[in-house]
Amino acid sequence: MDYMLSAGAAALTNIGLLGAIVATYVQNMRLIRSYFTGGLVIVASLFMIQNIVIVIFWSKLYVAGPSIKGIVDAAAP
Repeated sequence: MDYMLSAGAAALTNIGLLGAIVATYVQNMRLIRSYFTGGLVIVASLFMIQNIVIVIFWSKLYVAGPSIKGIVDAAAP
């Protein structure tokens, strides 16, 4: 269970770091105006969406109650 909480904390940290990266890429995209920079913005945004979905899933899973706690702990190695 401790690993799941640390993984959630890492996902929250990733969201913050990816937000900074996307902001930097958007700033560069305004100056450079290339397709490559637009692709970087899209990829970083998709990674951010993935981490947001992970955090939402984990929070809903742990709020579900103690009945599901056994299943979650059994799934984590």
